[in-house]
Amino acid sequence: MGADELLRLCVWGPASILGLDNLYGRFAPGYRGNIVVWEIGFERVDGLEYSKARYTPYWMFIAGGHVKAHYIGGKLVYNKHIGFITRPKTINPFERLKGHESEH
Repeated sequence: MGADELLRLCVWGPASILGLDNLYGRFAPGYRGNIVVWEIGFERVDGLEYSKARYTPYWMFIAGGHVKAHYIGGKLVYNKHIGFITRPKTINPFERLKGHESEH
């Protein structure tokens, strides 16, 4: 699988399926600017370090690397050598749907 196909399946596809492709899934002006930078080269089995979610499909996931840096809203919030720089401001991308449930 090439890098383009992997990017499509992991980033663009989910954002589109969830109806969030107007905010996520691209590196362009007006998009959220969330990115995780991976250091590839070793195996790691780990749990959650920080998540607002109550579950994750990646619990005990064997990954070929680990997080080197994490940007949220275009701002660095985590660095492997420093740890968390600031607590990320979380947003609920589905917030925009509240109050419109009766329209569907």
